[in-house]
This record gives sequence, C-alpha cells and structure tokens, in this order.
Amino acid sequence: MTEIKITIPYIPALSKNRRFIGKFNKVKSPDHAKAQDLIEMLFRRELINKPVIEKQKVWVSIMWYRKDMRGDLQNWVNPICDSIKRCLSFDDNYFAFDNLDWIVCKENPRMEISFKYQENLL
Repeated sequence: MTEIKITIPYIPALSKNRRFIGKFNKVKSPDHAKAQDLIEMLFRRELINKPVIEKQKVWVSIMWYRKDMRGDLQNWVNPICDSIKRCLSFDDNYFAFDNLDWIVCKENPRMEISFKYQENLL
C-alpha cells in the first residue's frame, strides 16, 4: 500500500460554502480555485517517481487541526477530493474515506491530507 501525504495551512476559502462570490452569484471565488490548485500541485509533486495509479479504489484521509469549533469538516471534503481527482486523472467515485477527523489546535491550524492505493492489482 502506497500513501501520499501533504500538509497545508488552514485556508478558509477552500470550504465549499466559500466557493462562489456572493450569496446568489455563481462566479467562482479565485481564492477557492487557488486553494484547490495548491492541493493539486502538492500532490503532483509527491507523485513524481511513484508508480502510475490506474483506476482503482483510493482511500482518502483528512485530519483537520482547527483553531476553534467553527466550521464543518464535511464542507472541505468535496473540494479536496476534486483536487485529488484532477491529479489522478480519474473520477472521485473510486474514493473511499479512511479517516475524517479533527482536533482543536489554536497554535498551528492546518490540514493533513493523504490518500492510499495499492501499487499492483493483478
């Protein structure tokens, strides 16, 4: 089993609730797009020199070190999975969740995101 893991700072704009500018406007927030691009770029960097991942089950883990009790972890799941699927080049219907959890950490709010996959499925 191969695991790819990254850590990003807590980025409020990544939440799906902040995806669009304004309540009724369907213009995507540039900060939301930048946050997704950051996750994709960091995972692509980690995937260099790793075996190519074919369409297979991928286990996703998200650990959120939150600064307070505001927000909902579920609001970050879809944008993070969308970023991972862009670097894997297959749809996130192959994703399963290994761990979704949070801890209050006022000093260093961040998100640790990882995914695991099997190298050879024969």
